[in-house]
Amino acid sequence: MKRVWNHNGGRIRAARAGAAARFLAVAIVGVLLGSSALASEVRLHEVFSATGQYGIHNSGVGDLVDGTATMHDVTIPGRVETAYLYWVGSNQPHDDVGSDANITLTSSASSRAAVTADVEWAVDFEKPWDPGHYLWDANHIAFVADVTDLVSVGTFDYTISDFDMDAEFGVGLQVVYEDDSLPVSNVTVHQGHDFAYSGWPSAGELNRTHVLTHTFEPSDHERTLEASFLVAGGEPTDRPDQLWFDTGTHVTEEDLPAELITTGLGEVIDANPLEGTDGATWDTVIKEVMVPAGATYVAFQFESGGGTGTGSPAESFSWVSGSFAMVPEPTMLVLLLLGIPLVTQRRR
Repeated sequence: MKRVWNHNGGRIRAARAGAAARFLAVAIVGVLLGSSALASEVRLHEVFSATGQYGIHNSGVGDLVDGTATMHDVTIPGRVETAYLYWVGSNQPHDDVGSDANITLTSSASSRAAVTADVEWAVDFEKPWDPGHYLWDANHIAFVADVTDLVSVGTFDYTISDFDMDAEFGVGLQVVYEDDSLPVSNVTVHQGHDFAYSGWPSAGELNRTHVLTHTFEPSDHERTLEASFLVAGGEPTDRPDQLWFDTGTHVTEEDLPAELITTGLGEVIDANPLEGTDGATWDTVIKEVMVPAGATYVAFQFESGGGTGTGSPAESFSWVSGSFAMVPEPTMLVLLLLGIPLVTQRRR
């Protein structure tokens, strides 16, 4: 069944979409220039895609002590295709954006290495208590760096240090690797800094993230998709949140859903996904969903509030990555069986 989104969504939502487009443009400019210039909040966007015998590993650790944390026993079974390091923190007041784009990564397989963020995004909570502004004089800043050359095949510990902000929410390591024992899959990585605000006073849609859609060619059989999300700031207390999901078919990008929660398109697949699974204030959320025959997209959206939690206030959090792995469409599998190489797309 084809699902078509009605774009007459109201002025507030249209304004937010326009702002997100401007933020994305700023962020992409920073990436293209190879700089770590500070940009505003940006919705998640694709930065890497490849098809082959690939797997994705995600590790994380939250609630840093003295700016230091270790991800233990990170196991990478095959050649590293690409690896990204994420770290997220907060400063007060809101205009303290000196940030912390320079940290140190130490692997038990190698020596210490200085790491500088390739890109960083800040959510600025300006003018606390004014209508239309968040009730906190602070910011959240997310950093991303390509650390492919610093990740080794095997099982090792990875320690981040020299991370110094007023609050260090956590660190995540994301590795795409090649392994001959795996089935052929299409893997895709999305990055950004999409924030869900608890209790936004005058624009209710900001209590949820944008919709992240992943598109693909249809298949004549049902397939399993594994989705992994890196989220910073979620607390292991009873602060409610939800994860919504939708799948369907589309012809053009305009057919893809721009909203799941208020339109009736989506369903809740987790009524409390953020519980500090990797230590307080950091979550690696992994979901397997069934993609029906003929489907051409999946869509996900996080919500602050609702769900099974009864706490007050609701959760506030930074969504910084979404990665997907799925057996590709039959045509692509045929090309691989014939020995025709497929292009790995790297956008950073």
